[in-house]
Amino acid sequence: MADKTIPTLRAELAAAVEVIGPQLRGLGNIANDPLTPDALSQVETAISARQRRRQLILQVLADLDQLDTDLLLLVEDGYPLLPPFPVVEAVFQELQKELADLEEAISLFTGGKAETGDFNPERSMKHE
Repeated sequence: MADKTIPTLRAELAAAVEVIGPQLRGLGNIANDPLTPDALSQVETAISARQRRRQLILQVLADLDQLDTDLLLLVEDGYPLLPPFPVVEAVFQELQKELADLEEAISLFTGGKAETGDFNPERSMKHE
């Protein structure tokens, strides 16, 4: 089912709801007939199962509708483009300074395994 297109899936689910409707009506009619308790229990189980399946299908259809709405909103928001944000020159310069500060701070670190031990020179000299 994963390879189905959304319109195909939507049509398949709508058709399934149409099949379940008469089944539920027929099962409801049977449940109103004089039945043994065992037979009535089995019919009620079938009714519950079909109602659950119908509700799941309706939920997926509602989710597909929501997906359509959300995708439209995403496209209206400019997706897939991610344009830069224009700012006044003073703000741009401030951001550039922050970037330079970050780059300077990051340059203090190196990649690889961190050393272990006592890095306090005063304590190290006392042991010599």
